[in-house]
Amino acid sequence: MHTSLERAASIVARVVQQSYDLSFRARATVTFSVLLVSLVLLGGTGGGRLDGYKVALPESGMIKQVVRSTGHVKAKGQLPVFSQVNGLVKSVEADYEVPVKEGDVLAIIDDQDYRIAAQEAELQLNAIRSELAGLHARVANAKQEQARAQRLYKADLIPRQELEHADTAMQELEAQLESMTARVQQAEARFQQAQQDVERCVIRSPIDGLVLASNIDPGVLVSRGSAKPIFELAPSLDDLELHVAVTESDIGKVRVGQRATFTTEAFPGEEFQGSVTAVRPGGEDLGGVTYYNVVVHAENPGHKLLPRMTTQVHTYAEQQHVDRMIPIRALLFNPDDELMETWKNEIDEIRQRGDTLVWTTDGRRGMRPMGIKLGIQDAEHVQVLSEWAVAKAKVILGR
Repeated sequence: MHTSLERAASIVARVVQQSYDLSFRARATVTFSVLLVSLVLLGGTGGGRLDGYKVALPESGMIKQVVRSTGHVKAKGQLPVFSQVNGLVKSVEADYEVPVKEGDVLAIIDDQDYRIAAQEAELQLNAIRSELAGLHARVANAKQEQARAQRLYKADLIPRQELEHADTAMQELEAQLESMTARVQQAEARFQQAQQDVERCVIRSPIDGLVLASNIDPGVLVSRGSAKPIFELAPSLDDLELHVAVTESDIGKVRVGQRATFTTEAFPGEEFQGSVTAVRPGGEDLGGVTYYNVVVHAENPGHKLLPRMTTQVHTYAEQQHVDRMIPIRALLFNPDDELMETWKNEIDEIRQRGDTLVWTTDGRRGMRPMGIKLGIQDAEHVQVLSEWAVAKAKVILGR
């Protein structure tokens, strides 16, 4: 403020010095006019500047909401392949980005122990089946004896005790048959499991596609139930999916079909296009903030983008007309410390009310603080919900 006055005084002094030949009244008139013009020019005019600062009037218009979030790239249809057995890797047959067909061998795990287990399970199964066959023969004989005892008892040729004995023997054999049948089923399940384990020692591709990643080498020990896949496959790299973490406060703005743009650190300054294909309802709490998974589809001609790349994603929500908005740059402006101290009480009141502080000018009284309440925003503008305290006041954006 003092600098502006000093500059105005300097201008006046030069004009007065150059007008010493004029009368006193004329010199006074010139001096007053020059001082007034100097202060107006330095204090701000309708041209949008206040001593070199850019200013703007609030205006109505469209705000295009943008949701900013972070995501990572996955190939569409990307599929992890896990080991279903424990063992040492004998060989790795697949290479990166080499096309594979469904059923092609990706890796082979040492199956010696599983083959031995399968042979033992087969021997046990055969032994139990043999026992079951013998038991079936005994049951058949017992049924004949029971039928014979029933005929003889009806003919009053044997006592009731012999009939009951035949019935009891039959019941015992039926119970044994039921137990033996269950044992056979269990042995068959063990044998099938052992055979599957032998087969699972050969890791095969479940789809036609490409190998994106291989996390094993010959001699490495793999385990069943590991959370880390041994291979990652995808049908192709032509189509990608971005899995984007959107906060709870923003998820309500995101809809399927909205346009999205994203950038990667691998290609700074280059913007890629996509569209929202899914908004997953299940949220995840991370550090006290709930995030939701949003899926963005993007084409990938030339396979420039690769899985696992980190992306900064802008999702463009619906446009909304607002009655009053200001450039978002106004929220970042702060004057010098001297002016902040001059308006300290007013600034404290604004902050206590929970309003956002901006600096304004009406073109005559220099910079003044104003408290406003904000609504939605996009990359350039923010909605002002509260009334504008001074109708013609302009918000200061900075130099």
